[in-house]
Amino acid sequence: MTDVVVTGPDHGGVAAWRATRRALARVGAHARRSTPSRPIEDPLDALVIGGGAHVHPVLFGEPAACPIHAYDTARDAHELALLRRARRARVLGICRGMQLATVARGGSLYQDVWRVLGRRPPRRTIFAARRVRVAADSRLAELLGVTELRVNSLHSQALREWPSDVRPVAWDEDGVVQAVESERFVGVQWHPEYLARDPKHRALFRWVAQG
Repeated sequence: MTDVVVTGPDHGGVAAWRATRRALARVGAHARRSTPSRPIEDPLDALVIGGGAHVHPVLFGEPAACPIHAYDTARDAHELALLRRARRARVLGICRGMQLATVARGGSLYQDVWRVLGRRPPRRTIFAARRVRVAADSRLAELLGVTELRVNSLHSQALREWPSDVRPVAWDEDGVVQAVESERFVGVQWHPEYLARDPKHRALFRWVAQG
C-alpha cells in the first residue's frame, strides 16, 4: 500500500483530512497527516497539499489584504519545506495547495479574484456546482476521462501568474484558472476529496498514489 503524506493545519481542517484519507483509501493508498507541529520527516513518495487558509501574499511580494487570522504562516513554511523535499514525488495540490505550489515556483495570486471580476462570489459549497473546461491534450483530461466537469468552489484567492514549467489546463466560466500541471505535479482549484465518490475526481487520488 502506497503511503501518501497529506498536509493540514495544526488546528481545524478535520473534515478535509478525513475526506482525503477516505479518498486515498478508495484507491488503495494509506494517508499520513503532516502538520507544522507534527511534521513527517520520512522520505516522500507522494504528497497531497490540502486546502485551507490563504497563502500569505508576502510569498509573492504583496502586502496582506486580509486580517491576520486568514493566514497560516507556520503552515506555509511547513508545506514549502515539504515541496522542496518532494521534488521526485508526485504532488497533488488542492485549492490552497495548488496556489502554494505554484507560488513556490515563482507564480502569484489574485488575493480576491471575485473583487477583480467585479461580482459577488458564488455560493461556497462542497457540492459540484460550477462548470470547468479542461484542455483536451492535458494529463488532467486523460486522468478525468472528460474535457468538461462540474466542481465545487470554496476559494477567493486564485492564480494570476505562473512559471513557464507550469501549464494551466482548466478554466471556469469566468476564465479563471482552475487546474495546472507539470511533470510530477497536478493542482486543482476545487476540492476533489469531497467529490471522491465520482470516479472522475477519485482519479486524481489514484494518480498521486502511484508515487
